[in-house]
Amino acid sequence: MEKKTISVKINNDTYMLQTEADEQDVLEVAALVDKKLKALAENKHIIDKDKAAIWTALDIAGDYVELKKRYARLLAAATER
Repeated sequence: MEKKTISVKINNDTYMLQTEADEQDVLEVAALVDKKLKALAENKHIIDKDKAAIWTALDIAGDYVELKKRYARLLAAATER
């Protein structure tokens, strides 16, 4: 696959991403990050962009870990049948 440049806007900053990923997937991920970042910054009253980014990364990583656990449980249940 050929790399393409995709423009995304997160927290009012524009990023030009070089990627082979599907454009719709990249835009969806960027929208998710933007939404979570803004919500966490507002809920935790975070002004510093770096801290807001770290909190967002931790929140998304927590979601990922929880989904991996759920997937493992579902897979185990499905293989028991």
